[in-house]
Amino acid sequence: MAALGRRYIRKRGAVRKYGLTPDQVEEAVKRGLITDCKLGDDGELRINEEELAAKLEEIKRSLKAYLSLRELSSRKAQREAEKAL
Repeated sequence: MAALGRRYIRKRGAVRKYGLTPDQVEEAVKRGLITDCKLGDDGELRINEEELAAKLEEIKRSLKAYLSLRELSSRKAQREAEKAL
């Protein structure tokens, strides 16, 4: 159960605010780098923002090269679309 006073941020908010990819956030949770998280009523992952901020450099360093196949194909499609313009 969440303690009072903790601020939880949605996964997509963490992605925007802290410059992570969605898969980096999920992988950080899987690897135990982020331990204080929960699913919201809408099914979206929510993370303790204080813990995320405290461990941000470790997460970025540990998962620097981590990109899922979905992200790689998305970036490739984006580059191809930019070339087409």
